Amino acid sequence: MRKREEIEKEMRKVSAELATIVYYVNGSISERPRKYTRKDGSESEQKALPTLQYYAGGRQGGKRVPRKLLPAMRQRVANGKRRKELLRRPAGGAPGPPP
Repeated sequence: MRKREEIEKEMRKVSAELATIVYYVNGSISERPRKYTRKDGSESEQKALPTLQYYAGGRQGGKRVPRKLLPAMRQRVANGKRRKELLRRPAGGAPGPPP
């Protein structure tokens, strides 16, 4: 069993890291190209439209993300995943439950 001081030190470390995560989004970004058929019968693809997929209030949703905001949204999604991992970690410092 770990000493109480070690556990408190780790809890302070996790709390400090959580405090640095200000902007986050719980979800993922998907980019799927859209296929369409032209009048002459040939198939073509449009550019992939980045879409934020999220789950909120018991419902699944999605919003399109403008290309110029895509790097910022990717960072926020990464922050959301990191925050989720930190909150899942138990106080005793043992590995958390499987995802």
